[in-house]
Amino acid sequence: MKVVPLLKYNAIKLLSLFLILGTSSAAFAVPYVPPAGLGAPARRESAGTRGCVFGNPSTLVALMPTNNVGWTTESHPRFYWYMPVNQASFVEFTLEKTAEGTETPEVIYQTRLEVTGENGIMSLQLPETEGGPSLAEGDRYRWQVAIFCNPNSPQGEIKVDGWVERQIPDGPS
Repeated sequence: MKVVPLLKYNAIKLLSLFLILGTSSAAFAVPYVPPAGLGAPARRESAGTRGCVFGNPSTLVALMPTNNVGWTTESHPRFYWYMPVNQASFVEFTLEKTAEGTETPEVIYQTRLEVTGENGIMSLQLPETEGGPSLAEGDRYRWQVAIFCNPNSPQGEIKVDGWVERQIPDGPS
């Protein structure tokens, strides 16, 4: 008859011990610090779902280094971006040359591209035509992709941009 009260006493004692140990170990836990940069898209990502893009992910993304500056050795490089599912009328690609001391960049290439409405990686290579655009060594260029949901809109509703600089590698020493 005395076995049952002994089990109750030991069970209560054991439960108390677990509660004390559980709360004391939580006091020594390292606080969670989220990684920097969460919650705000970089300039290489569009700001979310608007207009005529859908799906998951539903953002237009420039595919380039995280610092938003790509280096190339090519005078006519290829640019890449992720296109979400969309009902866009067209996509516009623009390449601008930035010059020191000027506020307005010079548009050196601009073209409109047809879209299929499907998601996927799209690319454009600067055409190697006579008198066409080419990147000069050491100059920095801004490239932009804009989705036009409304064909009558003067500017694209969703845009991403990035930078590219042509660098010639050093020869053997």
